[in-house]
Amino acid sequence: MSRPTIQQGVNDSYDVRLLQQLLRDLGHHHHQIDGDFGPRTAESLMEYQTRHGITDPPGVCSDQTWASLQGQFGELEGLRSQENIEEFVADTYGTANSSMVAADRLTELAAAANEQLADAGVPEVAFVFEDVDALGTFSWWEWKVRINETKLENAFNPDHDEHDPADALDTIYHESRHAEQFWLVARYLAGVEGLDAGAIHERTDIPLTVCERAVADPILTSDATTQRTIDWYESVFGAGSEHRNATLSDGGSRTDYRELPEEADAWDTGGRVQEAYQDFEDGEDDGGPRPVLRPGSANASEVRYLQQLLEWREVVIGEIDGDFGPTTRRAVEAFQQAHGLRADGVVGRQTWEALIP
Repeated sequence: MSRPTIQQGVNDSYDVRLLQQLLRDLGHHHHQIDGDFGPRTAESLMEYQTRHGITDPPGVCSDQTWASLQGQFGELEGLRSQENIEEFVADTYGTANSSMVAADRLTELAAAANEQLADAGVPEVAFVFEDVDALGTFSWWEWKVRINETKLENAFNPDHDEHDPADALDTIYHESRHAEQFWLVARYLAGVEGLDAGAIHERTDIPLTVCERAVADPILTSDATTQRTIDWYESVFGAGSEHRNATLSDGGSRTDYRELPEEADAWDTGGRVQEAYQDFEDGEDDGGPRPVLRPGSANASEVRYLQQLLEWREVVIGEIDGDFGPTTRRAVEAFQQAHGLRADGVVGRQTWEALIP
């Protein structure tokens, strides 16, 4: 995926945030990840370009700089990748804008999150309702995300302003990224440090079954990506653990908390869901036109999204199952007829435009 040329003066850009994050992870950027390409970002970029002999104009991030950064990190895979973030938002937007009860909504959101985690090789994570203070939190020793049911319900209730749908999607993705982090920690300990599953479990409390899978898929090389994993390990289990524990106590500030290596990464990753959600809502997503769907379509994720949108539009739909059968066809035809469209049961551009806000 090619990236645009960016330079000082470009603001509120995902690509600027990505550049700042990469420079930070490489030790060149020590300022806020805010998407604004100002003098500090230009200075950090020029420092990186000078050290790596890059011939792009100083302070301008163009093809050679992007290629060099990619060479440092490899492909941006897993939940960090923008493609996966956009796919998650597309898969869950209908759920976020439906009339589902909280339990069904969590089931759908968890399925979408675990789909992204599975693509990154991460063992499945349980999503459960429990009495937690935050909207959601990940427990690596239990390998589950605990969700506050009331806060989740309020996020989709227009009468409450503590959270909104984008916050809920952000939280689900943020906590899922924590699962990916601890999975990478286990793989690092298995490969670079050569620990067996029992030793990894004893050192970290990561479930033994997860550790066994990590031993079967170890990280064997040391690069910038591995360094981030080491930073997470040191923050939670190593030299930084005392500082982390103090930060998580009542004496720790919100700023200190967000600057913990594992939290800074998860806030950056989850926070980009908010941007993708807004882009999707505004019709500015980069995923191209939605596919044409008709009875018998095999694209289950898109059919499920169609069904969720129909339910949100208060059309009787039946079960949301990803199966474009007779019930879904009747629901599409009823929606089309109500909106002055040709009632043929085929979901093309005009029907999508009428369905999506």
